Amino acid sequence: MLRLTMFTAAVLIPLATMGAGSAADSGPTVDRAWARATPGAATTGAVYFRVESPTDDRLIGLASPVAGKAELHTHTEENGVMQMREVEGGLALPAGKEVELKPGGALHVMLIDLHQKLKAGDSFPLTVTFQKAGARDVMVHVERLGAMGPTDGGGKPSAMAHDAGHSNGGPHP
Repeated sequence: MLRLTMFTAAVLIPLATMGAGSAADSGPTVDRAWARATPGAATTGAVYFRVESPTDDRLIGLASPVAGKAELHTHTEENGVMQMREVEGGLALPAGKEVELKPGGALHVMLIDLHQKLKAGDSFPLTVTFQKAGARDVMVHVERLGAMGPTDGGGKPSAMAHDAGHSNGGPHP
């Protein structure tokens, strides 16, 4: 009887693990979601994260209960002046290619008409909607004002924060 139990466990546990891995690999993943604390009476904030999809997909929507609106924004230069613009039509996610939204980078999520101040140490939900995979809920961790990346949980900047700090030198939305 013990042999049968061990044999069954040896066969079924790897199969269960494979099934769980397949389900997790079936759509885009969003990780390292973070935002900066907002100063004073600010009515806007920015969110950053990494996203990757195993198949071609498109990020088409964003929403959070902390803001009236959440939009994907990019920076463009017009007549020597940097402008923020909403990305029309969503963000293409080529299969297997990681896309990073980061300070000083081309992309970020803009939270418009904040319903509350974003305070360092707090977290809030963000719904990220994909054209093929549907909606994914992500928790966004709020970092200190001026942060260039998420901390490792112990207050120390992660490798991502260190790398982000070298992008172009200054904090950006």
